[in-house]
Amino acid sequence: MEPVRAVVRTGTVIVGYYATKLRRAIFAQTRELVKSGQLTSQEVARGAGELNRWLYSVLVDKLVLSKADIVRIEAPYAIIGGKIVWEWDKIKISVYRRVDPEVVSAAMKHAQQERILVEPGQ
Repeated sequence: MEPVRAVVRTGTVIVGYYATKLRRAIFAQTRELVKSGQLTSQEVARGAGELNRWLYSVLVDKLVLSKADIVRIEAPYAIIGGKIVWEWDKIKISVYRRVDPEVVSAAMKHAQQERILVEPGQ
């Protein structure tokens, strides 16, 4: 039997929500396979948990992201012999860090002051 291949995507989500989003997405994608008996819901939960543990290590332990930072995750997988097998080397993670509003405001004021100094008399 040919393996079923798919990609689970979170879309753009805050780090504090990525695990829930992944779990919901993978369960939605595999719903028909669970109904047909090709996959069990326990295996879907196991696969989601395995991916979540790895992503937590990357996002929180290695990149030290906060819950307010934003990520977009694409994780390809195959279903082989009733098991979810992640294609670890093909997972894509995009990260967007949240910048504190005070830092943004200070940068804008600084840029405005520089503009005034460069363009006198306006």
